[in-house]
Amino acid sequence: YVWVGRNCPHARAVAKTDDNVFLDMASLVDVTIGRKMVKDNTIACTVPNRNLKTLRASRPHMRGNWSVSTEEYEEDIMPDFCTGFLYVTTPGVGAALVQAGLVMFRETE
Repeated sequence: YVWVGRNCPHARAVAKTDDNVFLDMASLVDVTIGRKMVKDNTIACTVPNRNLKTLRASRPHMRGNWSVSTEEYEEDIMPDFCTGFLYVTTPGVGAALVQAGLVMFRETE
């Protein structure tokens, strides 16, 4: 997102995908930009997760990276989030994600 902000200031959408995925870019552009699905403050993904119980484990290795302590996150239900091989967002949302990540990283130092 930082690179896009610096090098493509007029981009209307940014896509994140796994490195082992082949995308039909013409179809992706048609579905997102061509059909005007990308609006301000948008994030769209293939597999949105909603109303998932927060994973907690007394032994963190049992849940891997997805387990969080009550100190890290107090709520019993996670906020909606995207998983999967692709998501598309607007540059503004991407920049906000970068800022949120920086805040989270600073709090863990």
